[in-house]
Amino acid sequence: MDVVTLLNLLFAAIMINFIYSLWDIKKYLSKFSAIEDYYSFEEFKSLARKHMYIALIQMILLVTFNIVAIYGLLFSEFVTLIYVLTFDLIIFLAGYYGKFIENRIMGLEVPEKVMKEEYDRICVSWKSKPFPDF
Repeated sequence: MDVVTLLNLLFAAIMINFIYSLWDIKKYLSKFSAIEDYYSFEEFKSLARKHMYIALIQMILLVTFNIVAIYGLLFSEFVTLIYVLTFDLIIFLAGYYGKFIENRIMGLEVPEKVMKEEYDRICVSWKSKPFPDF
């Protein structure tokens, strides 16, 4: 398998993972505009757990993509540079859009004080830890 084919496959896996992640968050946001009850809160916790694992998979895919890209740039033809730059631009723009959607879900209204404290703790964990601790 040549470098360009491997880059194409990794890019496809990265984008599928990204699109699934956004679809899942948007599905939650279409069901719940705020966390008003125990059910919506439990669904949020489940979503956060799942997305922490999705983020780990995405990091592995991105690191692998960049290792292959570096190899391709060092030992392959010039067309690899065009692929790498194009894919990196698309990944960057997708990530920027993904952060916008992720910030929407981390800014939901939580009227109950106890749930709000737990919600804030989960959001901090989601942003800063690799594995769920809730």
